[in-house]
Amino acid sequence: MALFTHIYFRIFCYPTEDAQRVTDALLFVAFGETIPNEINLHEMHTSSESRTPVIVYELMLQDKDYIHNFEEMMRKHLSVRNLEKRIDNKCFLYLRWNKQEAYKKRICVSDTGDAIYCKAKIQVYPAKKAMAVKKIREYFS
Repeated sequence: MALFTHIYFRIFCYPTEDAQRVTDALLFVAFGETIPNEINLHEMHTSSESRTPVIVYELMLQDKDYIHNFEEMMRKHLSVRNLEKRIDNKCFLYLRWNKQEAYKKRICVSDTGDAIYCKAKIQVYPAKKAMAVKKIREYFS
């Protein structure tokens, strides 16, 4: 049984960054080395509080194979320790991946704001935080 039903990614591209490198980092974290031909990557142009232009890229994984590949990558790079703090009452797991390391084709968890944001819906019934925490613990054991 899959751990997640869907996974949502978001990354911000600032004027000092190369948009292609930013999207490549996002796609590397989501798909690894094998990026599919057809991707539904959303792009939104906005600005910061200081009126600096920012591009927001968003991607949703719903395909079971892609989700499975992401779960396997996650298993290699995360430990169960502290993950329950990242699960909310709606059974979403929140993670941040280091954007700078992803540029270099490396996977690394981040606690900084300039990161690749990941929000993954844990597949549990009933949808309660305690059940989601239990499923995460079982997955990593």
